[in-house]
Amino acid sequence: MERSTNHPTRPPATPEGGGFAAIAHQILIRERRRPMRDVAAALGLSYAALHARVSGRVPFSPMDINLLLHEMPDVRLVDALLRHTRFVAFEKPHPARSGGGATAIEAATAALRNIAALVEDLAGLAEGRRPPRDGDAAPEARLEEAQRAIAALAFALPQVLAAQRRRAAPPDADPGASSLARVAQDTREVSVAP
Repeated sequence: MERSTNHPTRPPATPEGGGFAAIAHQILIRERRRPMRDVAAALGLSYAALHARVSGRVPFSPMDINLLLHEMPDVRLVDALLRHTRFVAFEKPHPARSGGGATAIEAATAALRNIAALVEDLAGLAEGRRPPRDGDAAPEARLEEAQRAIAALAFALPQVLAAQRRRAAPPDADPGASSLARVAQDTREVSVAP
């Protein structure tokens, strides 16, 4: 009896397969973002061992993946891990000094920009125009970027709202603070009494 699974088939691990090794190969070898010897040393691997992993001959261990993401934070690496799942990778925004407001605005703007471009693409498809080819202008890429931006906004928005609540709270809204103020006032009154 054959079992059926709901799991997608595994993409090949080769650089041509589009999986994690392929993206790592793209970043390290084709784009040359960092010298491979430096990355190998940071991962505690020899050059040959890292090359075997990015070439797809040896699988990356979970620890290798974690260290590589730490050394070379690139959302494409996380996307490769999450491909064929319901999850979206996004880089956690660094909250601005204004309580994350600038970050939230940037995320919302990026989401709107990508959604507007996606709507334009869809309208073109409805009118019979050909979709853009693979690359940054592809509708799928626009959708992924919009999803990323919305996820970043969802991360930043609570920080913005919390900062706003802290700024809007009256000074005596903290019951502990008002109690301390009363104690200080009572102490002053007692010390000046004859």
